Amino acid sequence: APTLELSDDGLKMHRAALLACLLGAPAALATAPVPLGGAGDYALLVVAALTSTPTSNITGNVGSTGAVSGFPTLTPDASSEFYTSTRVTGRIYTADCAAPTPAKLTQAVSDMKAAYDDAASRSVSALTNIDVMVGAIAGLTFVPGVYKWNAYVQVASDITIKGSADDLFIFQVVGYLVLAADVTVNLVADNTGRGAPQARNIVWQVGGYVLIGARSHLEGTVLIKQYFTFDASSSVNGRVLVQAATTFGDSSAITLGSPTLQSPPPPSPPPSPPPPSP
Repeated sequence: APTLELSDDGLKMHRAALLACLLGAPAALATAPVPLGGAGDYALLVVAALTSTPTSNITGNVGSTGAVSGFPTLTPDASSEFYTSTRVTGRIYTADCAAPTPAKLTQAVSDMKAAYDDAASRSVSALTNIDVMVGAIAGLTFVPGVYKWNAYVQVASDITIKGSADDLFIFQVVGYLVLAADVTVNLVADNTGRGAPQARNIVWQVGGYVLIGARSHLEGTVLIKQYFTFDASSSVNGRVLVQAATTFGDSSAITLGSPTLQSPPPPSPPPSPPPPSP
């Protein structure tokens, strides 16, 4: 499979500055994380009703501005502020829960939309990062930076995200993002000795829909303007934050097809300073 190794940090900065001059805008490099605000409290947040299959597994909180169904043993808490389910390691918050849940959901949705806009506004890191392989990115390796596709992205075979634990990756897709069946997004450490890329530093900003095929695996936070669907045995290590209330075959529900969704752990605290010399 072909491998695409893009520019080092210095060359990327130079090209981003050149692109900004050509476009008449300041260069905004992918050095600062995309802030999620209250949306970061959820592994799955949807502006819709949410329908799950009984075999879905979600690690983290779920938020929905509509009703939820399909989760086994969906049980309201005594406070009426959230629900629990044996398939969700976390809490399920809906708009019909008691205060302060509705207000928190409203703020989380607002923060989700702001995060989407922030990610969409980032300047690409290099001219070569625009419309890579016209969206057919099977087999490619991506280094840190901002990438943009003006149409769709189709992933027919495994891809690699390569860098260190502190590197940021933003993938802007104007159209749809589709992972075929049995595709894996792999995280691989570079040679800096600072660990492999982290899901919390990877953002997919998608203006259309997202489809994750059966048994496929995606890494990162997925900010979706329209709708998504997970096929059977698919998985995401990250967050799925969806603005719309549509999906295949049903205009009022988001459907999970037996996926596994796990929100990434928070960043590790910095190491303690060494004790003073005697």
